[in-house]
Amino acid sequence: MRQTTNWPGVLFGVWLGIFAAFQQFKVPATLPLLLDRYDYGHTLAGGFMSVYALAGLILALKLGGLMQRYGGTRFIAGALLLFATGLLATLAWPESGLLVLAGRALEGIGFIILALACSALANLNASARHLPVVAALVAAWIPLGQLLANAIAPAFVAAEVWEPVWWIGLGFTAVTALWTLRLSRASSGVDLSLAVEPVDGGEGTMGATVTSTLERNGLRLTTIAFTLWSTQMFAFLTWTPQFLVDEYAFAPAAAILVYSLPVFLIFIGNLAGGVVLRSGVPLARLLTIVLLVQSTVWLYIPYASAGPLGAAAMLAFGLAAGMTPTCLYAAPATILGTSRAGSGAFGLLHMGRSLGVLTGPLLMAQAFVWLGSWSATAPIFGVIGLLTAAIAAWLGVELKRMGPPLRA
Repeated sequence: MRQTTNWPGVLFGVWLGIFAAFQQFKVPATLPLLLDRYDYGHTLAGGFMSVYALAGLILALKLGGLMQRYGGTRFIAGALLLFATGLLATLAWPESGLLVLAGRALEGIGFIILALACSALANLNASARHLPVVAALVAAWIPLGQLLANAIAPAFVAAEVWEPVWWIGLGFTAVTALWTLRLSRASSGVDLSLAVEPVDGGEGTMGATVTSTLERNGLRLTTIAFTLWSTQMFAFLTWTPQFLVDEYAFAPAAAILVYSLPVFLIFIGNLAGGVVLRSGVPLARLLTIVLLVQSTVWLYIPYASAGPLGAAAMLAFGLAAGMTPTCLYAAPATILGTSRAGSGAFGLLHMGRSLGVLTGPLLMAQAFVWLGSWSATAPIFGVIGLLTAAIAAWLGVELKRMGPPLRA
């Protein structure tokens, strides 16, 4: 187990996640303008987000094993090439919804590669002492990527142009390529191999780093929880700007700014989750509590107003939603130890996350068509949240059976 934390490796891993999340969430930040200009339709527009998840659902587990076996550098380079191709395709043919979807699919393959690299690099470069802090940073890649997109997009959306956001995405791609090239040199001191501590007796779909039935069950329960949580969370993250436009008559640029508040709260929740875990609160107990808070807010939404109570509910939701991924990203290292929590273990986790990302935006879009309003769809996701909390409580039982202090 690593005794000291290699912070350059951790921070590069976290940046890969932020970069990937920016690319994913540049669409919600510009979606009202895109829908108005190209009339894609709500279901196809939901697919622009969900197609990212399809690649993860199909490829995450396999890619996790391959990256662990062959090293991360070539996969990161391939991901950046896929992003560049997808970005250019959308810039060239924005009027074709199917071609935009195809470009987003290429980006989605790059996304899952960088998501795996982010999780594995950060965890493999962390010591057990700094695991809660690193887990919080890893969990923050999504809100930080969103905030970056939300900071860049409003000025262009207000000017009724979306293309500069994609050109900026190409600039980030070039910068990340140069950073990767620098770190790939031996003199950088950062190991991009994604190599994990070898163990004997491993078997099953999670690779040779998993050595017991209890560990396998813990990872599977974490994956199920990530699937269910991602379903409701990415429905929220994808459609909130359009919800604000449709139900509260916000201008598109103003909707992005308002939407940034809960995203910022999610980031604060990420960090708060790391602090709470480091104080000694059991991972599964915290996870269960924050999931119950989110479920309560979903069930309250049909009765909410824009007053103080509604604002308090949004505050609670954002903080709880931030703590959740900190717990989920900390789970593999909590179950296996930091030196065995590589891309193979995270492949399973990201496969579950991808299934939720695929399902959530499409489910909410279709529920909106059936029910006629965004707020009427909220109880569906409240029930999903309650089921996730039950899975988290079950995970707590499994973690107690494992016993060692790292897993408490």
